[in-house]
Amino acid sequence: MSRRFVPALLILSLAAACSAATFDVPIPYATIQAGIDAAADGDTIRVAAGVYSGPGNCALEITGEDKVLLAEAGPTFTTIDCGQQDVGLTIWDGPTAATVVSGFTITQASGGNGAGIVISEAAATIEHCRFTDCHATLNGDAMYIGYNTGTVVVRDCLITGCSGEFRGAITVDHAQAEFEYCLFHDNLSRQMGGSALFNNHGTVNAVHCTLEGNETLSGEGAVSQYGATTNLTNCIVAYTVTGCATSGGVSSEHCLSFGNEGGDALDGLGENLYLDPHFCDAENHIYTLCANSPCDAGAPANPWGEQVGVLAAGCPACPPTPTDHMSWSEVKSLYGR
Repeated sequence: MSRRFVPALLILSLAAACSAATFDVPIPYATIQAGIDAAADGDTIRVAAGVYSGPGNCALEITGEDKVLLAEAGPTFTTIDCGQQDVGLTIWDGPTAATVVSGFTITQASGGNGAGIVISEAAATIEHCRFTDCHATLNGDAMYIGYNTGTVVVRDCLITGCSGEFRGAITVDHAQAEFEYCLFHDNLSRQMGGSALFNNHGTVNAVHCTLEGNETLSGEGAVSQYGATTNLTNCIVAYTVTGCATSGGVSSEHCLSFGNEGGDALDGLGENLYLDPHFCDAENHIYTLCANSPCDAGAPANPWGEQVGVLAAGCPACPPTPTDHMSWSEVKSLYGR
């Protein structure tokens, strides 16, 4: 009996795969929104290299269906520039994690709750994107994820130079999100904590992320939470300006914290390191690791044999700092561990 059904199932699967279409921007679709509007569930909007701005290229919306928004040339060559006039993209009312946004730089976006991308009552996968110079009057300068219906996945993204009045270059609000291999640097929160990442009554897991040089004027953490569950694993939190590394009970395991002006202490049951991460050149935003970095999986100072942060070793050994010569037990004793 099963032999009769296998061919039918294969035909149905092939028909579904073949039904997906690709819509190219700017030819024949002049704007990104025109491509989105023409596409149906499961289709791809393929955006050519270039700078996209103005009506039809900002204040974009994907609603109700799953679509793939793809910048084929990648974020170095494909930019959505909203000129501090509009939100970049809103995904709302039904899309799932099968909705993918990949390969864009979103810059100079502006909004209230959310500026670069807003995901509300939906889910999505955001990958290989850059968010620069985005500004929100409330929360979520680069991205606001609120009241979503599934887990939002953000991977291999850069969030930099974003600033807001309240919380979070990325704010997760009553939602679920996962962050993988993301780099947050030089973001600003003026009035509250979470200059890089804030979680309000949500569930967040961040793995292999690097957070450097973010500024929290309130003194709270670069990563902060309220009534939420936030887990950092194999992450670096370093050189936070004014604020501390984390606040609100954020849990950290196999992470490294160093040079945060408001304090380096990390919460959680797992072991963490409090050593200089030895970036190759943080001043110029080069976050590959020196050969002697304790964040490199093979380093003698790394007790877990796991890479910590986004990037691996990429330059010769850096000059040692005093903490490099401390034993693991001596470092723990500094923080009452």
